Amino acid sequence: CLVGYVVSRIGFSGSCLFYDSFLTDVTTDERMDHVSSWGYAMGYIGGSTIPFVLSIAMLLFFDYNRFSQVFSVLIVSAWWALFSIPFFRNVKQEHYVEKTEPVSPARIFRNVIGTFKEICLRRGLLFFVIAYFFYIDGVNTVISISTAYGSTLGLGSTGMILALLVTQIVAVPCSIWFAKLSARFSTRKALMGAVIMYVIICLVGFYMGFSMEPSQKAYETAEDAAAGWGAGALYYEEKLARAVAETDGEVIVYDGEPVLAVFFSSAAGHTQGAGEVWQTDLPYLQSVDSPEDDSLVPNYYSVVTFTAQEFRDRFLAVYPAAKLNGDAGSFLTDITRNDAGFVSTLRVGGVTVRGNELRTILGLRSPSFTVEVSGDTLTFHVTGYGHGVGMSQYGANAMAKEGYSCEEILEHYFTGAQVVQWAG
Repeated sequence: CLVGYVVSRIGFSGSCLFYDSFLTDVTTDERMDHVSSWGYAMGYIGGSTIPFVLSIAMLLFFDYNRFSQVFSVLIVSAWWALFSIPFFRNVKQEHYVEKTEPVSPARIFRNVIGTFKEICLRRGLLFFVIAYFFYIDGVNTVISISTAYGSTLGLGSTGMILALLVTQIVAVPCSIWFAKLSARFSTRKALMGAVIMYVIICLVGFYMGFSMEPSQKAYETAEDAAAGWGAGALYYEEKLARAVAETDGEVIVYDGEPVLAVFFSSAAGHTQGAGEVWQTDLPYLQSVDSPEDDSLVPNYYSVVTFTAQEFRDRFLAVYPAAKLNGDAGSFLTDITRNDAGFVSTLRVGGVTVRGNELRTILGLRSPSFTVEVSGDTLTFHVTGYGHGVGMSQYGANAMAKEGYSCEEILEHYFTGAQVVQWAG
């Protein structure tokens, strides 16, 4: 799967590169902006929006199962291959380097080096290439991580897909409008305006995302820690210093590489695998036993109650297409649990979501919950606190009280991992 993604990514990037370079073969300098903008506009309609709509329809209809995902990949591949045929049949390349010797890797690298030397001799072109490198790298980074970042904020898959679809549709008239701006104010001024607008949008998006994230602090000052610990401040400070000193240079590794050392507060008897919560499963983040219980964990059991309207308001803010018009008893259906007892998936108003996603939407302490409906009220009975992946802090504390060492505890929670002295 990863190899296929890498190959397809290279192919996509290469097609964009040759698309841009072919502009000199299909138009004149005076019509360059006009043709490029209309090419992008038509590409958004035919190359992106139509197969995107077909893929969304399949994903929603088949509830994101494997068939719908494979179909989406295949329909996009077939769509692009089909509409490449008119280009290959009708566009003739006019600007190219004559083939004077057989193509070889050595010749390719000589040509690249030669082109780079020529660019360096032209100051304006050199600065343009440097600026474009940082610009396009930033744009591609935003595009690549936007959905992943949205997932961490608790945004639903359907909502993000619809947002991407709206972006494709809006891009059509905006591409054409940009060509008119270039003709009126010059390409340079229009480009500067677009870059400034893009930066502003990114900053607004960052602020919105930052405000939605849970309040987190990278560290606490000594004064804040002392205020929280009260009379035990000195004891805890010395305990932390001793723990840091005794584990200095030690890391948790799996197959020789540092692990993603995630943790949470408390579990309901078991942790859960990373694939149950996030998009990527990891071999060392699997479900294991965790020994804590209500005798060791404050607020181990919690109860949260919503009226039907309160539930609607929260869920529809993330999934506006959900059907929550009936009585409260019909809101939640098809609840499935994984082997660890956490809610794996459920349908809410006809929309399938993960248990951890509903936990984020409703502000529940854990995805280990049961639901009780009485009239117009939904009551969630929750066990534990946190996403349930990696090391349970209270579970680790319970194991330490039973005599397990630090290394044994970590190697228990991170399956197949080892605690070693890091020399890298």
